[in-house]
Formats: sequence, structure tokens, C-alpha cells
Amino acid sequence: MTSVAPIDAVTELPLPGPTDRAAIMGQTGTGKTTLGRVIIETRPYAVVHDPKHRVDWGPRWPVYTSLSRLFKSESPWLVYRPSWAELHDPVACDEFFEWTYVSENRTLMVDEVRLIANGDNYPPHYGVDLMQGRQSNVSVLSCTQRPSRVPQIMMSESEHAYVFRLVLMRDRQRIEEEWGLDRERIRRLQKHEFFYCPQDGEPVGPLILNLRSNT
Repeated sequence: MTSVAPIDAVTELPLPGPTDRAAIMGQTGTGKTTLGRVIIETRPYAVVHDPKHRVDWGPRWPVYTSLSRLFKSESPWLVYRPSWAELHDPVACDEFFEWTYVSENRTLMVDEVRLIANGDNYPPHYGVDLMQGRQSNVSVLSCTQRPSRVPQIMMSESEHAYVFRLVLMRDRQRIEEEWGLDRERIRRLQKHEFFYCPQDGEPVGPLILNLRSNT
């Protein structure tokens, strides 16, 4: 039987630095968004791109459904829940990622990358955030439940990967190819269990989120 090490989600988890990039991957309900929230709530300024309209974290995280209102907000923590029109407008979609880069000193969390990217077709400024974010003190957390369908740049630019359970073989195969994590070990993970994969190191885990203060 595999031994699973419980960790304190804030103090013991290897967290990305303030200008690092991270890939968070796993099926719906396995813990991706929870882990993303654990990370970004340690940051003074953060914005969540919420194309699935599921991020509802209370009054500290005001929700905006249009770019015009989002750009005027002075809140340090923001949720952008794009309307159908803005989500499917390539210009509007790219404007969001350009704003993230230009506004500087933010952590960006994309709650489902496959809804803004089709393979290696993605908003140009999402690529800028990933490749040049350090220049603007921008950190990017890219979440997805379908890693086989996300841009290569999301994988190659991420210094950290957090891998929760995945069932589809092609998704697990992509992780194995990119991070050297055995696909069968990914399939056997339970809810809230995950592997931590540094860009230059061996996978660590399985670990399990300690949710005593992070529900």
C-alpha cells in the first residue's frame, strides 16, 4: 500500500515563488482549485480567471463579469468571470492577459486553461505572462483537468507542477512525458492526494492536502 504523507497546505507545501509559474492538473473535484486558492491567498495581489463560473470565495473576492468593471476595481483580490461574449472574443480574452502583465505585481490563476486555449493556439499575452512575467513580478498558476489539450508553453514555463488524479490515458501520458511521473501512480491517487513535481528534480509524493483551515 502506498504511504501518503499529510502536509500542512500553507507551511509545508513547496509553494511557487512570487514570480514563478505553476501547473495544477487533475480531475474536477480532486483539489486543484483548493490548492490554487491556498497559494494565491498568500499573495498581496491576485486575480482569478474563472471561465467555468465556479469560483465563489466570499466578499474578499469580488466578482466581475466584464473587463470594463474589472479594470476599474481597486480590490487587491479579484475574480474575473467572463461573459460568454468576452470569453469567446479573442481580442477581449487577450486584453485580460495583457492587463495582468501591464498592471504588474499580481498572481494570476487561470482556473481552466483549456477554455482559453486550444492546443498551442492561446491568447498571445497569456504567453507573455508565462514567458516574461518575471519582468512585471507576475506569477501564473495554470489549472486544467485536461493536460493533454493545453499549450506546451504552460508545461515548459512552469517551475512547479502539482498533479492530482487523472483517469484518461492521454492526460496521464502527457504528465509522464513532461514531468517523469509514472502514469499508473497518477491513476491511483485519491481525492486531495497529489504529487509535487519540480522542474529540475524528482516527483515528490503522494502528498495529501491538510484542509483544517482551507475548506
